[in-house]
Amino acid sequence: MTITKPELVSAIPTSSPAIHQAPSLPLELEREIFETAAVANTRIIPTFLRVCRRVHAWIEPLLYRTLILTGDDSPYLIALRAKPIEFQRKSVRHVYIQCSFFPSNFIRDLLSDLSDIQSLLMDGHYDVVELRPVLDKVRPRKLSLWVQPHSPEWSPITPIRPLFLCVTHLELFKPSFVPSTWEEWSPLASLPALTHICLIQGLIVDLLQPVVRNCHQLQAVIAAYFEERSLHLAETLANNLPVADSRVVVMLQRDYVADWTVGARGGRDLWVRADDFLAQKRCGKIPVSTYFLG
Repeated sequence: MTITKPELVSAIPTSSPAIHQAPSLPLELEREIFETAAVANTRIIPTFLRVCRRVHAWIEPLLYRTLILTGDDSPYLIALRAKPIEFQRKSVRHVYIQCSFFPSNFIRDLLSDLSDIQSLLMDGHYDVVELRPVLDKVRPRKLSLWVQPHSPEWSPITPIRPLFLCVTHLELFKPSFVPSTWEEWSPLASLPALTHICLIQGLIVDLLQPVVRNCHQLQAVIAAYFEERSLHLAETLANNLPVADSRVVVMLQRDYVADWTVGARGGRDLWVRADDFLAQKRCGKIPVSTYFLG
């Protein structure tokens, strides 16, 4: 959850919440109202934490639902790690880690305590050997990975690992100068839950064609480019696809982390936009030969 430092501090009460107040509505309805409002506007969570003890108990886990770690040792992260492990496990559902800012043992310990996460984004270089045991224990449904360059240990952690068993939406990105082959990624075709895949930048050239031809279970195959400077590349690919398939969507992802955050909060991320685009094609609202989603 992205939240400014003053709000972070205010979100961590230094004293007990307000004294318990008798509810004027049925508890189930009252809780639903508070939780719905908190999810819709996360900035009001710090205020809700001070309403009364029961509301504090309902709402506090929502404060930590989306965890974005970009190297800032904030009171927000400190407060979370001070909580009981069971609280952390039940509260955190979406994790973005800028791995270059954290030692591998920190990432290992964090993920060990957050085994129930639903989506995981690991950005930047990380130690595959050290993290492989803990990654094998998490079962995210949405997974975004930076493919490690020049790592002899990378292949063993590709789709044959337990990490991928429950993944429905898989996003892969890597440095454009590191080639990938279908041979190392061919297990994608047999993943039991996978329905959506997004290949970013360098992986498009290497894997788009074999993924489309071999992964018949996929509902959407996204080819994504970063930033406005890649707009021409995206449009060129959309107009000259190496393999025509109705499931392909070519997109420009202008702000990668912001898009992921929107999705973690239940909004219209690239997956939702791609599904809507394909649905409009099936209904005839968009020509079948159109592949670019701006």
